[in-house]
Amino acid sequence: VQGVLGAPVGDEEPLMAAGLDSLGAVELRNTLESSLGMQLPGTLVFDYPTTNAIQDFICSTFAADELAVATEVADAGHVPAGSIREANIESAASWSELSGLGSVRPVDTIGCVPYQRWDDPSALAEGRHAQFGSFMSGVGMFDPVVFGITRTEAELMDPQQSCMLETACSIRSKMPDSAVDKFGVFVGVAPSGYNIDLLKHTSPGPFHGMAMGTSVVCGRVSFIFGFRGPSVCIDTACSSSLVGLHLGLARGEVYNMVSGVHIMPNGTSTSYLLSAGMLTEDGRCKTLDAKADGYVRAEACCSVLLAPLSEANGTTKKAAVRLRGSAVNQDGRSSSLTAPNGPSQQQVMLASLKRAGTSPASVTVLEMHGTGTPLGDPIEVGAAGAVLWTDRRAPLVWAAAKSAVGHA
Repeated sequence: VQGVLGAPVGDEEPLMAAGLDSLGAVELRNTLESSLGMQLPGTLVFDYPTTNAIQDFICSTFAADELAVATEVADAGHVPAGSIREANIESAASWSELSGLGSVRPVDTIGCVPYQRWDDPSALAEGRHAQFGSFMSGVGMFDPVVFGITRTEAELMDPQQSCMLETACSIRSKMPDSAVDKFGVFVGVAPSGYNIDLLKHTSPGPFHGMAMGTSVVCGRVSFIFGFRGPSVCIDTACSSSLVGLHLGLARGEVYNMVSGVHIMPNGTSTSYLLSAGMLTEDGRCKTLDAKADGYVRAEACCSVLLAPLSEANGTTKKAAVRLRGSAVNQDGRSSSLTAPNGPSQQQVMLASLKRAGTSPASVTVLEMHGTGTPLGDPIEVGAAGAVLWTDRRAPLVWAAAKSAVGHA
């Protein structure tokens, strides 16, 4: 490591934070491969960000290879976990039969940014604003009278609040009145940047705080419908609504609403991401593609009703999905704040499978994070393959809705 970086690095210091760039990461891996006579993953520095972590990985790999050699004669028919090329896959049924989702087909929603959102031609021409995205129509249309909100207050409200109220109406119609006292609301949401426009075009008044507060997105829902359970807004970036789902499941045999909402009234945050090199210029999340060069942003607002298993087919309509397990973790001290980490992804999948009481081989469809980045996709594939390919005899379908609807 010191030979590549030209300076000493602490055993527990993340190498990327110490100045190792992507070219240096490749050089380090190639040097180790040559000196050790073993193949190492291209994501080595991202999965194992410190010299100690790399050392532990290499030692464990040698130990695993020795174990494989020792057992090869005794178990000649066994396919090692992750040995995809050598697996003898049985002939498979069609995708629709495997997944049970044959009627679900992503609809292409990517298009040019509407002029109702941001219409600065010079910024687009100079490349300071993204030209593409997936946008919801009619987000400015809202009937405040239905919800007992005054016109003055409604005119100032962040559209994320009004969209959540509208989707909550559908949820309320599907739940029994007796569930209101303990009903929980968990919303994945981030600041929309609406406050920038609001302060630019209006003078501060008594409703501005509630109009802009992210916590009010879930607070309004509980207030309007009289829900008395937890009311929690969650911002964990890309995983926000899934973390909300995890928290809702943890409450046990009670009703909950789990939602996600993302509206982009202006191009401020998008321009930040564009300047950081995270967004693709052609508006396509090219998941699992060698041409992957970033993601395209998207809007969405949706909710699901979590019903107790004992009542899923009783007072409510027949449940569409049974949620068997979930898990949440964090990368910790990884190579950088935004870089993914393969071992952590493996751990969270294994924890979820354990909680669900099911085996990796029983999973037939994986909906990927799949942002379409040259760093994220290989790490995700490596992590998912290491977990889900164990003793597999049936195909595994990899799905990536972001390729059609963008990253909401």
